[in-house]
Parts: sequence; C-alpha cells; structure tokens
Amino acid sequence: MTIPELLDEYRIPYRLGGTHKDVRLGYVGLCCPWCGVDSDKFFLGIEIDTGRANCWQCGPKQLGKILYKLCNLTYREISSKLNLRPTGVYQDHRRTKGILVHPTTSKTLLEPHRAYLRHRGFDPDAMQRLWGVQGTNHLGKLPWRLFIPIRIGDRTVSWTTRSLSNDNPPKYVSAKPDQEIVPHKEVLYGAELARHAIVICEGPIDAWAIGPGAVCSFGLTYTEHQLKVMGSFPIRAVCFDNEPMAYRQAKKLQHQLSVFPGETSVIRLESGKDPAECDPIEIEAIRRRFL
Repeated sequence: MTIPELLDEYRIPYRLGGTHKDVRLGYVGLCCPWCGVDSDKFFLGIEIDTGRANCWQCGPKQLGKILYKLCNLTYREISSKLNLRPTGVYQDHRRTKGILVHPTTSKTLLEPHRAYLRHRGFDPDAMQRLWGVQGTNHLGKLPWRLFIPIRIGDRTVSWTTRSLSNDNPPKYVSAKPDQEIVPHKEVLYGAELARHAIVICEGPIDAWAIGPGAVCSFGLTYTEHQLKVMGSFPIRAVCFDNEPMAYRQAKKLQHQLSVFPGETSVIRLESGKDPAECDPIEIEAIRRRFL
C-alpha cells in the first residue's frame, strides 16, 4: 500500500504534487496536525517513496507520529501496511566510516547565542525550532559557537559551527570526515524544509535570512550530488553574494541546472552584499517571487 492509498482508506484530505502550488512532485501535502488543523494549507509534505516528512511551517516530522495523529495507527500497523523504500534522493550517497561526533552543546540556546542571533536579525526560538540551532559554551575545543546541524530529512548526518565573534577565527568550523555520517559537502543544507522551490545560497546564515525554502551549498563550490538535489526542485533561484566572482559562479550554476526539468533564475541583490545583510523588504520580495 502506498501513502496516498492509506490516506484514501482513512479519508484524510491531501493534495498530490503537481496539483497544488505548495506540494512538490513526488510528495503528498497534508494540513499539519500540529500547526495547521482545519487550515486548508497543505504545508506538511510527505515523500511518497520514502516517507520522509517535513512541515514548511513547524519543521521535520516522523511519519509514524503523523499517521498516529491522523489515523490512530500504531507503528506496527504502519509497517505492515506501507511499502516504502529506505532512501530517496540520497540513495547513492557515498557513506563514510565516520560516526556522528559533535562538540558538547546546550539543549537550549544560552544568552550569548541569543544575543548574537538577535543582533543578526533572527528570532532565537525560531532558529532552534526550524533549523535545530544549538550552541556551545565556554568549555571544550570549540567554545562560544552556534552549533548548526546538517540534516537529511529529520536525521542529523553532519554539522558546522559559527563563532559568536569575528575576533575568534576561523568563523566556521565543520565536522571532520571521521565525525560525520555523510560528508557535509554532499548535503544540500535546508532541503528538508523546502517544498517545490528553492533559493540557493552560499552559507547557512544566508539561508536563515531568506527562510524555509532557502538552501545552501556551504560556499561557492558545489558537488555533483548537491547539483542533483538542486535539480530535483522544479523552481530554483541562485542567490549568491553581491560581488563579481560570486555572480559569475551563480551564472555557471544556472547553466548547469538547465539540464534538469524546471526553471532556474539568478538573483542579483541590491540592498546588501549577501542575504543576511539585505533589507527585509528585498528578502520578502524574493520569497513572494520564488517561494
């Protein structure tokens, strides 16, 4: 039984990808039972082949919990009814021998992390809820940094960190190969929060500035696998920093994505050198146009 067939059996309203503006091909869209009951907004997307799920408004979800809330099904009943394959777009990932090892973090953001995020124009609670951002304290080898998990679906496979101070270089420190399950340059950061469209940025903070639907490749360079994941979204916009080299790289990426179905645009920022420094009015215009 497929996910749409199960939803039909229990008479749960849904939309298939391609039939609704908020639902990607290969997904079913539901009204989220956590944040969108009776809203008629199909923000909760479930990938039909794998069961990976994410609500564009309140973040990644587990299929078992979704079906328990909607259909009152147990995990055993779900397993016996559904025929899912274990992986989706990431099925050809080259796995490393590493295991996930990350610095000690606080479960809640401490005041220095919150102050840094507020200074950059972010809501700390939203950063923690949607993007899973945590922080390190004064102990350990990476003190006073934002801890940024890198996820495939709802599973953390790698991480990077950002210093709270520009006087504490390097700004970014990422997991070493033996500390990550999947190389972080093989993951398109933020893809688990996207629907049918993406805005491709250089770094995580740029993606945060634009909001859910924005992704990043961890720099101006990108891997073949990141390119394939980008191409799986039918609407794509490249939003690199506002300087000549970055613009040339954005045009190159647009050309390489032209072999995939869909449309790719290049955004040239006007009010700041990167999305995190742009006028909120310009960011809102980008979201209205592409997301």
